[in-house]
Amino acid sequence: MVPKLARIRARWPVLLLLVSVGAIALVPLQAYRAAASQQVVRERVLRDYARMVAWNYERHLMEVMRDAAREVLQPVNHYPGVHRWHAGVETRGPPRDRGAGTPRAGSP
Repeated sequence: MVPKLARIRARWPVLLLLVSVGAIALVPLQAYRAAASQQVVRERVLRDYARMVAWNYERHLMEVMRDAAREVLQPVNHYPGVHRWHAGVETRGPPRDRGAGTPRAGSP
């Protein structure tokens, strides 16, 4: 019976060694999986950041274009006589129907 107990005692360090080698073999696998996961996260973050930058640039560009258009059109909108319906007669609204009311100045 002593030899059987001695065999069991001799196998346990071998078993412990095999378990530790198996655990060490899993470390590179875990490192690979972590690196792949980090790559996916990096790509998502970069894509989201690019979307946010594009959206912000679009807003800024629209604001600049709106300001440029306003600057170009402001003299046209405020040119003397632009908001008059008839030469020499300033009105505050659209012209009246020609068949109703008083005739306009200069009409036959």
